[in-house]
Amino acid sequence: MSTSLNTQLAPNKPDIVSEKFEDEYILVSLVNGNYYSLRGTAAGLWTHIEGNCNAQALMNAYVKHFDLTSEQAKALEDFLHELIDQNLVKTDTAKNPEVAAIEVQAGGEFEIPVVEAYSDMQDLLLLDPIHDVDEKTGWPAQPDAEESKEG
Repeated sequence: MSTSLNTQLAPNKPDIVSEKFEDEYILVSLVNGNYYSLRGTAAGLWTHIEGNCNAQALMNAYVKHFDLTSEQAKALEDFLHELIDQNLVKTDTAKNPEVAAIEVQAGGEFEIPVVEAYSDMQDLLLLDPIHDVDEKTGWPAQPDAEESKEG
């Protein structure tokens, strides 16, 4: 975890797409076909990241709002590093913009934020819907086993 948290965080678009479903965010990597679930505190953090935020300001706001212990603050920092390590967010230390105040929504309790990663749909998510269409079978048309061995 060598990345400093004195950086701007933003979703790693266009490689990552995200959608909110009730109290959960689903993130999909268009690069590796993995998808991720963020719930509870993790979903709240993602809301701020979608708006492009300073990582340290985000940490400070959550530590203050929830009066986090040092262990909880460490878990929060680890979560942000995991988002970076999984290439779900991009970082930018060059901009050095003014740090906007971050308001944490009232209510709820702090839950240790977790990135739930899934790879069970990689084959389907990595199919190219434009080029993998077969006239007879439609989409998705996966290459035959023999064709993929030849190519």
